[in-house]
Amino acid sequence: MSYLTGLARFTTLAAQGTQMPAGPRQPARPDPAASRRKRVARGIILAWFFRCPLDRRFWHAVAMLGIAVGAARASGRDSRARMVAWDIRQRERQMKAMAARTGRAGRRA
Repeated sequence: MSYLTGLARFTTLAAQGTQMPAGPRQPARPDPAASRRKRVARGIILAWFFRCPLDRRFWHAVAMLGIAVGAARASGRDSRARMVAWDIRQRERQMKAMAARTGRAGRRA
């Protein structure tokens, strides 16, 4: 066995998982083991996603997220109500100040 024969055998072993050898008129086909690995990986990922709704920690996180979103909405509503009340008080003060100013100007004239 020459050096090149051993090297050729090593390259076929290294490339086994990528493609199967093609015939004289056939295009190269993907290795069936690679597609099986893809299917298994896809199945594992889908099983992991479908397992989430059955997990207690998932529903705990969903409940915490719902509480946090509700608190943020309520806080936003409260701050908006406070802002509207502050705006009304400021307008009342401004109207009183303008009335006092016009009253002083009317007495002078």
